[in-house]
Amino acid sequence: GLHSSDPNLYSLSNDGHFVLNCIERNRPYSQRPDDSCVRVPHLQSGNTIQKATLELKLPCAGLRFSCQLVQRVTERWGIKFAGVALIKHPGGKLNTVYLPGVLTFDPAGITGDPHSSERVGPACDRLQVGITFTQLCILQHGGTYEDLDKVDAAFDEVIACFSGRCVLAAWMRHQVEQACLQKAQAKPYPVFIQDLIKNGALTVEPENRRVTKEYLRSFELGAPVVCEAYLDKVSKKDRGCFGRSCFDNTSKRSSVLASTSPQSDDESELISAIRSGRNSDARRSLSTESCSGKSRSGSLRWLRHFQVLSSCFPGCGHLRAHSPARLQTCR
Repeated sequence: GLHSSDPNLYSLSNDGHFVLNCIERNRPYSQRPDDSCVRVPHLQSGNTIQKATLELKLPCAGLRFSCQLVQRVTERWGIKFAGVALIKHPGGKLNTVYLPGVLTFDPAGITGDPHSSERVGPACDRLQVGITFTQLCILQHGGTYEDLDKVDAAFDEVIACFSGRCVLAAWMRHQVEQACLQKAQAKPYPVFIQDLIKNGALTVEPENRRVTKEYLRSFELGAPVVCEAYLDKVSKKDRGCFGRSCFDNTSKRSSVLASTSPQSDDESELISAIRSGRNSDARRSLSTESCSGKSRSGSLRWLRHFQVLSSCFPGCGHLRAHSPARLQTCR
């Protein structure tokens, strides 16, 4: 599933020499994001370049686990993910890492933020999934917690300048640690957010954090749903993707919200479906997927293919190849 070399991301030689070299260009924040304080985001006027570089010497003692990247729209806690990384340890233990896609709802997002809004955009998604693939590759080949810290340090300025999704990045690392090193199930994203709020690492009092409070309230009631601000964002920002689809009128929006039901934290149903090959037309190995157009990173070609798929809601009739009947969410 994971490549040993990925353009504009990393390369790994047979002797365990790992080289990270990622270059991103975008408009940076004027101030460094700090989720423990009130964030009123503004961008600088021009584009800048940030680089993430790192070299590691990894053990050459075989793979710690296998990693299968699966394209499958997967709903957890009211959030649709574009796919999963299925981690299989020696002995058969299976764990999952949920991968966000373009248009995935981020309950830790900030309304009005040009980078880190409640809707994950292409640049943020490419960056975050690239970081996750880097972490998975390093751990698969014998990396340690300290190596993950070095990856975090390498990408720190890139995230601070061009993404601002510090909470999502922290949860993605938590998932990777639990699945790959602890062989355990990670905290659900809403629980992870709740813990940050309790610890003072995330403030949700400002009005632009209303989506977080609304989402967590629905989660606590047992029926987590995306927020109205997210639907507004998608309808205004992504008309090119969705056209005049389910986001254009209230009745269809209601059906979108109603389609989201409480999710079980039990991953056995998802894993069982993947292993048995059920819904085979909606299940593909990402390593064999091809798509048109150029991408900055080889393993991330699927992100273009999944620009709409990650949040494919009922009513998007133009997505005929990926209709809800064929892309069933895992509940």
